[in-house]
Amino acid sequence: MSVSNIFCLGEVSYFFSFFQKESEKICNFAFININPLTMTENNPDERNGILDFVKRNKVLLAILFFVVYMLFIDDNNLFVRITQKREIRALKSEIEMYEKQIERDEKLIKELDDDSLLKEHIAREKYFMREKDEDIFITKSK
Repeated sequence: MSVSNIFCLGEVSYFFSFFQKESEKICNFAFININPLTMTENNPDERNGILDFVKRNKVLLAILFFVVYMLFIDDNNLFVRITQKREIRALKSEIEMYEKQIERDEKLIKELDDDSLLKEHIAREKYFMREKDEDIFITKSK
């Protein structure tokens, strides 16, 4: 016998002691609808809204909280990761550019080491160098 049944029997027998069968009907009715902890009426069709949803979906809410935390709150959240991926792409393209420039410079150094006329040609045109007995005239075109 549960607490609610005892409560119901005591209350009903106090008021309806001479109606035995009627009190059993009332008690059975009250036994179904009274919550023994709160002594309030339970209606199975009525739900407590958010609390009932939380009780039924604890795992789903834990997963949802974890996803929200990882996407928006964590130090490595979604926005930081997107920004970092963009920076990585930009740095990789910059690395490729510098590698190509290094290849060109190494090729030019190799050519300069092999050909002394090329050294003289570059020194005269790029750096305006001259020999001792030469005069250089620099003209600017409009």
